Amino acid sequence: MGGAPAEGSPAPERSPERSPAPAGLAAPERPGPPGPPPAPAGDQAAHASPASGEPARPLRQLGNAVTGLLCLVIVVDLLALWADTVQLGLLTDVRDGQRVSLEELTSSDDRVMTVGLLQTGSYIACAIAFLIWYARAYGNLERLGARGEFRSRPWAIVSWFIPFVNYVVPKRVMNVIWRASDPDLPALATYWESRRVSPLLHWWWAMWIVTTLVTNVLLRDSLDSGQTPDELVSIATGYVVIDVIDIVPAIL
Repeated sequence: MGGAPAEGSPAPERSPERSPAPAGLAAPERPGPPGPPPAPAGDQAAHASPASGEPARPLRQLGNAVTGLLCLVIVVDLLALWADTVQLGLLTDVRDGQRVSLEELTSSDDRVMTVGLLQTGSYIACAIAFLIWYARAYGNLERLGARGEFRSRPWAIVSWFIPFVNYVVPKRVMNVIWRASDPDLPALATYWESRRVSPLLHWWWAMWIVTTLVTNVLLRDSLDSGQTPDELVSIATGYVVIDVIDIVPAIL
């Protein structure tokens, strides 16, 4: 992201639509690393599984919700990019000895903090919606007729929150979802594991890892630094870079 039906029984239909490639998510929270990068999804039609007789659960509404929240994340990230760029300009002026009023600095700090709270809220909402879609899409695979070795849904979700494991296992699960929910596969197919995954999925995952690592480094630097003008400029530059990197997986 079962055994075969009895001889003579009709093969279950596959979903007429495939789950589209995920788009990403993950953006830096202030403070702390970003949450899981979210991904939009299409609909897996309700068809009975030959093993359980249970229909696949629809994903259209969840996919639309994730897409809408991703648009919100992009808008908030653009606001953060603007606020962080203004902050960087002010700190650069302070470092270079130019006159900057206390009122300007305070206003900039308040603006950055407010946008940071908006980012945190939008990331959390998007991550929750994505994980619901992710668990449901993964649980639908056997119901759609795919056959193979599948991890449990609880493990697929918990793996997002285990350090280092969350760099590998969730991506493997996303690969399984992409391959095994392909509507071009015949029912009860077992060779889906060899199918190619869209390059967009690889790029989305790579950008999320880059964002997470850069955010972790930036957070450690901000906690360890003495907050000299040069260090403050360096930290502000890092936030601007993260804002830019964050927008890319959300678009993908």
